[in-house]
Amino acid sequence: MGHTAAFSLLPLVYPDEAVLDAADWFGPPGAFTQTPYYRWIASQPPGTSLSVSAHPASHDTVAKPRVRFGSSGVARPVLYTIQEFRPAQIGSGESAPVHSQANDALRVREASGTLTDRRRGATMRASIEAKTGSELVELKPNGKVSAAVGLEDDAGIAIMHRQFTGYLAPAEYDIRSPGQVRAEIEAADGIDTRLVHKRMLLKPSFAGWPVDEAFRYILNCSGIPDALMSTQADLAARLGAYYHLPLSATSAEPVLKFTPDIGVIEALDTICRVRALEWGVNEEGVYFLRQPVVYEPGAEVWTLDDDATAEDDFVYSLQAAGSLDEFVNIVFVLTGSTWSARASWLWDSASVLDPTDSAYIGDDWWHVEVLPDADHPELIARHLWERRQTLRRMLFLSNASRPDLMPGAFIKVQADGIGVPAGSIFRIVKKDWRCSADGNDFEQVFEAVMILEADA
Repeated sequence: MGHTAAFSLLPLVYPDEAVLDAADWFGPPGAFTQTPYYRWIASQPPGTSLSVSAHPASHDTVAKPRVRFGSSGVARPVLYTIQEFRPAQIGSGESAPVHSQANDALRVREASGTLTDRRRGATMRASIEAKTGSELVELKPNGKVSAAVGLEDDAGIAIMHRQFTGYLAPAEYDIRSPGQVRAEIEAADGIDTRLVHKRMLLKPSFAGWPVDEAFRYILNCSGIPDALMSTQADLAARLGAYYHLPLSATSAEPVLKFTPDIGVIEALDTICRVRALEWGVNEEGVYFLRQPVVYEPGAEVWTLDDDATAEDDFVYSLQAAGSLDEFVNIVFVLTGSTWSARASWLWDSASVLDPTDSAYIGDDWWHVEVLPDADHPELIARHLWERRQTLRRMLFLSNASRPDLMPGAFIKVQADGIGVPAGSIFRIVKKDWRCSADGNDFEQVFEAVMILEADA
């Protein structure tokens, strides 16, 4: 007690370089032995470096990462996590397409289908046969099939419009007479026939990935080539700081890490929800990723006019109605967890409290999203609010001359007597189509929802 104490204080000095090897080797099954690649989440102060590569002893059957840390002497980098991924190798497929035009072995007697603006769940049904004395083409289950409708223009030239692309279920055969066989086929889009069977086995956490790169990687690993994908070109600029998928609050906890039993569809839905994006597959069989398409003044529209004189614009039936299906007047979104949790909510108070409001129901009907891996509840809430269903008017119409009209297209209504102000804008949400060789006819029925009501 009472003696003078002396301390020698020297600055901490770190080595210029350090190497860290993973403790265990990883060897995926033979079909998954592609070259490993690495992403990592780290903190790198100025003057430091960090790199990850495969251990020198890695080979075709097993691998593990090696991390190299570079120090400035007074600062060092910090590694939070490593994501190992193996890009899919997709070879060129071989096929022998068969067309129904001028083909005695494949004559389409009738075809029909359904599409919606969700861009999944599209279906097609058809009755096909071969000319008497010809053998019907082979119809392999899971074989790719497409349907297009051709309407002749004024010059008598048929312009083809694709209505469906998907994959076959096992066909049903009906022998009508000796030498005459008819087949009934059903098909669904690639989401409902192929992706529904894919799982997130051997996939990394997608924390910090550019959202479109994560989309492409998952689909590549599900057998979808880049040629059948389309991502919005300016997505990075539009999303800004939210172009990359979220990190956890501590950067070290895994987020967007899907267990092997999770389906690819569920994983893509989650990734899109956290960035308020939409994905699906169109009638050409192309899988897309984009921000929701919203109507803006000047956008391309089809004008529905009850005084139309052009045959392409004729409407053969027209109904307007209100609907409570999927009605929502409160949206609540909760993201993160524990101390990083954030919430956002929007509500239509008039529909609950004001009996004079056009959407008044006097009750609160909720849509709730809980997304622990997300980090931007306001963005997600706005997206859900824009897509919510209210008491806006529904429109039901039929047309036989515009096979190019698809779900998501906009319609401007100029019609009297249906209770819709002239100039109101609707969005097509569903399309049923049918064509028949017997009557050489084509018809389609649309459902549309009002998105912008014009001033009366």
